[in-house]
Amino acid sequence: MSHRRTVWFLAVLFVAISSVGATYEAQTVRSVYAITDAKIYTVSGPVIARGAIVIRNGLIEAVGAGVPVPPEATVIDGNGMTVFPGLIDSFTDAGLPNTAAPAAVGGQRGQRGGGPQQRAPQNAHEAIFQTPLGLNPDRRIAEEVQPDGKNVEASRNAGITSALSIARNGIFTGQAALITGAEGIDAVGG
Repeated sequence: MSHRRTVWFLAVLFVAISSVGATYEAQTVRSVYAITDAKIYTVSGPVIARGAIVIRNGLIEAVGAGVPVPPEATVIDGNGMTVFPGLIDSFTDAGLPNTAAPAAVGGQRGQRGGGPQQRAPQNAHEAIFQTPLGLNPDRRIAEEVQPDGKNVEASRNAGITSALSIARNGIFTGQAALITGAEGIDAVGG
């Protein structure tokens, strides 16, 4: 009787292991994407007026004008779109005006050094309505971005083609700007 139980136990264990293996294989689905009919700027070659990019498992497999699209690929129509090779910097002050660093304030024992210090309010009205330094929610960075601004050329040389430019002074520093720097610099702000 115990031999029969052992056989049944092994049979159930085999079925369980087989189903886990099949489930694991089903979860490792290969992802294939193809961007077709797009204008493509390559790193080291000429511009491709109408080409395709095949991406398999997160890696670029093929780029070119006559690249065949695999039948299992999810096709993304790139007609009228442009594809650039490059990185995206999601937190930078690139493009903002070059400004001198603020002089350190303080230096005496117990005083904090750092940026500009806010003037103490002179009356109750100022105490209530004075905007604290660093609170500039109405600031629009897109209006301040300059083609020759801070770190634009260095970012471009590092391969960064798009960046979210943000002021770094304060708590609420205003609305960020998405800048693209592949050919010149364009700022997009809402």
